[in-house]
Amino acid sequence: MVQAVFQLNVQLNQIEPLIWRRIVVPAAITLNELHVVLQGAMGWQDYHLHMFEIGSERYEIPENDEFGPERGARDERLYELNDLLKTGQEFSYTYEWPRK
Repeated sequence: MVQAVFQLNVQLNQIEPLIWRRIVVPAAITLNELHVVLQGAMGWQDYHLHMFEIGSERYEIPENDEFGPERGARDERLYELNDLLKTGQEFSYTYEWPRK
């Protein structure tokens, strides 16, 4: 059986020269698993906060499972790419964003 995949073109914003990676991941990968893949692909060590923005939704890991994700965000551990993305769709992954 052939497994569906996404080929992602990852680019860092506001960096010259352009830094980019092309990664192929299973379509059924969770956003939390994708976070781990992105950390490895970029050579980062997961020291900072992160979030995904797909369409009008924000996804993150709750700081405290008892309370869930921050207001207006969804728990990234519960969502797979194949349920969120369409072919050609762009989304953002922010690593170390300021919390307000």
